[in-house]
Amino acid sequence: MAWRHFMSDIREEMMQMYREGLITVTQKEEKIDPENDPKGPVRISEVR
Repeated sequence: MAWRHFMSDIREEMMQMYREGLITVTQKEEKIDPENDPKGPVRISEVR
């Protein structure tokens, strides 16, 4: 099974963690809107 099969679950968990303030999610070095699912590649980092 390819990793892409899991991407929707991973993105869902990523956004939940982002909304809880556990991680930072950015696109083009800018934080994304936590109320909208991002389109395209994102970067996940620890909260600073």
